[in-house]
Amino acid sequence: MEIQIEDDLFIAPVSDEERELSMLYLNHSCDPNLGMRGEITFAAMRDICAGEELTHDWAMTDVDDYSIECYCGAPDCRKTLTGKDWQRRDLQKHYAGYFSAYLARKITLLEVRR
Repeated sequence: MEIQIEDDLFIAPVSDEERELSMLYLNHSCDPNLGMRGEITFAAMRDICAGEELTHDWAMTDVDDYSIECYCGAPDCRKTLTGKDWQRRDLQKHYAGYFSAYLARKITLLEVRR
């Protein structure tokens, strides 16, 4: 898992092994139980039961140029994820306070332009 912290700067695993291990414990969901606090800290957005899968919505961390189908199974699944989902007002409202610091800054700039 990579987290973008500036336009051209990412925090990312160094080796393939680290990348694989980082993907074992945190998956995407359109109904996540984790959000971001600051640059690299994940925080619970709601109570998480013992043994429950840890999930976050890529919209809180990603600005890459992509579009992929989603099969997370959440009741409100978006069906398609894109690197522009962070720009959606509904997600900005729903995830307020849980975007990465980088995206929070971009959202603030976007609001100024609106």
